[in-house]
Amino acid sequence: MKKTEIVNTKSGKIQGYRENGLDIYKGIPFAEAPIDDLRFCPPVAKKNWEGILEATEYGPSSFQPTSEFSEMLGKLPP
Repeated sequence: MKKTEIVNTKSGKIQGYRENGLDIYKGIPFAEAPIDDLRFCPPVAKKNWEGILEATEYGPSSFQPTSEFSEMLGKLPP
């Protein structure tokens, strides 16, 4: 994987990767995690970081419960 040049942003430095002639940056945080006192509140801007943020992968996705009903809907013909 070929890395991009390091990009300076207001929040800190970011480096992604280059693929098929495109610079790709994944998983750049825009807000603090909604935990503890931030739960059920509007988003709070992400604090600046030190060093270089490796923006080559997405972060973990939120939990999505499944049910038999939703699985059955996915099997219906179009």
